[in-house]
Amino acid sequence: MNTNRLRHGQQGVALFTALIVMSLILLLAGTAARFTTTNVKMAVNEEIRVAARQSAQALVEATINDTQNIRVRGASGDAACTSGFPDPDGDLCTWSDLMLPSLLYDPSNDQQRVKIRVVRSTPELISPPRGLQTSIRAFDAAPFWVETQFDRRDQREGFAGIHEGVIVLVPKY
Repeated sequence: MNTNRLRHGQQGVALFTALIVMSLILLLAGTAARFTTTNVKMAVNEEIRVAARQSAQALVEATINDTQNIRVRGASGDAACTSGFPDPDGDLCTWSDLMLPSLLYDPSNDQQRVKIRVVRSTPELISPPRGLQTSIRAFDAAPFWVETQFDRRDQREGFAGIHEGVIVLVPKY
C-alpha cells in the first residue's frame, strides 16, 4: 500500500514540472517571435531609408545632367527651383522652371513631395580646381550647389534630403 501512495505523489510532481517547463518554452518562443518581428521592421525601415536616399541622389543627377537646369551666367544666389519648392517670400527662387525626366518627377503629383533647387554660389567664373585635371587656359568653372528633398512618406517610400556641390566647366572664348 505504501507503493501506491508514492506513485500518486510522483505523478503530481511530474505534471507540475511539465507545466513549468512548457511555460518556460512558451515564454522563450514569445520572446523570439517579438525579437524577429522587431528585426524585420528595422530591416524594412532601413530599406525604405536607402531607397529614398537613392531616389534623392537620382534627382540630383538628373537635374545636373540637363544643361538647361544649370544657368552659368548669373549673380551669386540666383536659383532655379521646381515649381513645388517652398518660397513664400519669392526670394529663394529666381526661376521656377527646372526640368526633370518624367520617370523621376511628375509635376501634377510630386509638387509637394519632390523639391529641388540649384543655386549659383559665386557671381564670377573661377579657375577650375586642380583635381579636375583640365586646362586652366581652356576652361573656367561655375560653382553651384544643389538642394534636393524627396518626401514620399505618405506612400511609405521614405524621406531624404541631399545638399551637393557641383562645378560646371565653361569653355573660355
